[in-house]
Amino acid sequence: MKAIHNIGLTIEANSNAGTDPELIIKGDNTAGIIQVTPGSGPSGNAICNVLFLNSTYANTSDIAVLLTPLNSEAARINCYATSRSDVGFSIESAASPEGKCLWAYSVIEVLAS
Repeated sequence: MKAIHNIGLTIEANSNAGTDPELIIKGDNTAGIIQVTPGSGPSGNAICNVLFLNSTYANTSDIAVLLTPLNSEAARINCYATSRSDVGFSIESAASPEGKCLWAYSVIEVLAS
């Protein structure tokens, strides 16, 4: 597995990303770009985990993660963010990725009034 990350963030593949996937994340705890190129034998469901190494989020139940597909493959597999917490989030899909997927992400902490 190849993973390229920024200081303050890291990305790790789940087995559903296939054997020897390539993962790249550029950004910070609030926004950025994620690229996943699956390895051989990918499947749907959990593809990767994004981990915040220096989280500033206080309330884990009030974090929203917005994923926007930036290419047709990312749109085709219908991805969404799960396991949202102060330490990161996971990306899951409804279908198996067949090629490179690109997403923009934004993380928003919703503060109670």
